[in-house]
Amino acid sequence: KFLKKVKGISSFMGINANPDLDAPLNEDTISLLKAGKVKEALLATAKALPNTSEFAAIKRNAKALAQKVGETKVIIVSQNPTNQVERLYREKLDDSDDGVVANGVYSFNSKIAELSNVILLDSKLGLNASTLLHEMTHATTHSFIETNPNSPYVKELRKLYAIARMYSENGDTAYGLADVHEFVSEAFGNAAFQEQLSNVPVKGL
Repeated sequence: KFLKKVKGISSFMGINANPDLDAPLNEDTISLLKAGKVKEALLATAKALPNTSEFAAIKRNAKALAQKVGETKVIIVSQNPTNQVERLYREKLDDSDDGVVANGVYSFNSKIAELSNVILLDSKLGLNASTLLHEMTHATTHSFIETNPNSPYVKELRKLYAIARMYSENGDTAYGLADVHEFVSEAFGNAAFQEQLSNVPVKGL
């Protein structure tokens, strides 16, 4: 019921790792991304995921995301940048407080045109379904959440996030509990996190 509430209003690390989602994107999907065909790449990703009940919702979400791409760009970032723009992308991916290189990043509302409404995927770590779907969910939800704080959908989403944190086990490192934006992205694209949320009671909501 909790998961249905999350889906109705709208890590790939540690305990949330999933072998199928973390498997590399196939060459055709990568070629589509390089060609700027993000919609087609998302549809190809959905098609490549297992046809099992565990992944049914994620496949649907991937197809839905494909219809919401808009102006969002996806850039595959080289480990060895050769020009100023590539170095800019590399620095954005490497810019973390804990010193860990990000698999992917969604950059938004930047004063730098190259970093506005763009998804950056690390060429070695980020070319998998989990990272692509995670960052694409950010791209389609981040602005609405931030600019519509009084929306009933956003208010309920924040309430659900607070409940999920309250019922999480001590020491739970689920990436989806980091903040409300990660909560949304993980709830829509991480089967293990979805299973975790299915055990959270929502009586009274």
